[in-house]
Formats: sequence, structure tokens, C-alpha cells
Amino acid sequence: MEGVNTVIFNQPIAKLRYDSDLDDIDYDTDYTKSVQAAFKEAEANAREEMKKREEELNQQREAEAAQAAAAAQAEADERKRLEEEAKLKAKEEEEKRKAEEALEKKRQEEELAKKKQEEEELAKKAKEEEEKRKAEEALEKKRQEEELAKKKQEEEELAKKAKEEEEKRKAEEALEKKRQEEELAKKKQEEEELAKQAKEEEKAQAEAEKKRQEEELAKKKQEEEELA
Repeated sequence: MEGVNTVIFNQPIAKLRYDSDLDDIDYDTDYTKSVQAAFKEAEANAREEMKKREEELNQQREAEAAQAAAAAQAEADERKRLEEEAKLKAKEEEEKRKAEEALEKKRQEEELAKKKQEEEELAKKAKEEEEKRKAEEALEKKRQEEELAKKKQEEEELAKKAKEEEEKRKAEEALEKKRQEEELAKKKQEEEELAKQAKEEEKAQAEAEKKRQEEELAKKKQEEEELA
């Protein structure tokens, strides 16, 4: 133990020796007294040291208790601070959540409004396209009807024209046939007249030749008679 002479405890408490004068064992009283005095001093020092150590230990315990109390207080303060921070954080998070929910609600409302507007625009566009399609169909139908009417009129005009041309052709053919028949009749008449004329000319020539011959014979006869 620090501060206490512990060496004394390793020393014998008495020294015995044989005393020849006494013819008996005797011990050194001075030594024993000195040892007992050293024991008492060591015991007093030990008690003092123990008291000192106990005070130090008490002080240490008090310091540790104070430190523990301070640590507990610090821990409590820290816990309270953390709790307050947690509450503040929870409050901030709640406010943030509410703000985000409000923003999300607003975004959803805006999205719904936008979607509704888009649907209305699409419906309006679809209606306009449907009306346009119907109008185009009506125009197309009218155009087709007009085209059919025009085509029918053209066909009727073509049929009429074809009929007129056919009638004209037939009339021209009849006229051509009549012309050819008249031409043939005229040609036949001309041929007959030519044949008659040729026959008359041939007859006249024959008669003239006969008359010439007769005149020539008569002249020759007359000349012969005159010669005779």
C-alpha cells in the first residue's frame, strides 16, 4: 500500500534467544516494543491511507456520480433536444407532406382540368370532323348525283345524237340509194338512148351506104349505058 511501510510486516514480531544466565529462553523486549511501535505506526498509517483512499474514492464516486448525473442530464438534454428536433422535424415533415399533398392535389386538379379541356377539345374536334365529314359526304353525294344526272343527260344527249345520226345516216343512205337508183336509171336511160341512137345511126349509115351504093350502081349503070 502506497504511503505505508509494509516491510515491517515481513519482520518477526519477537526475537527469542537462550539466556545462559537464566538457563531459559528469553526474548528481546526492546525489539518487540520497536516492532510493536512500528506495527502501530504502520496500522495508523494504513488507517490514514485507507481513510484518505476512502475519501478519494468517495470524491471519485461523487465526481463519477456528478459526471454520471451530468452525463444523464446531458443525455436527458440531448434526448429532449432530439425529441424537440424530432417533433420539429415531424412538424416540418407534416407541413412538407401537407404542402406536397396540396401541390399534388393542385397538380391533379390542374391535370384533371387539362385532361377535361383536352377531352372537350377532342370531342369538339371530333364533332367538327364529323360535321365536316357529313358535309363532305353530302357534297360528295350531291356531286355524284349531279355527275350521274350529267352523265345521264350526256348519255341521253349521246343517245339522242346517235339516234339523230342514225336517222341522218339512214336518210343519207336512203338518199344515196335513191341517188344511185336514179343514177342507174339515168345511166340505163342514157345507155338505152345511146343504144337507140347508135342503132338509128347505124340504120341511117346502112341506109346511106345502101343509097350510096344504089346511086353508085345507078351512076355506073348510067355510065355503062352512055358508053354503050
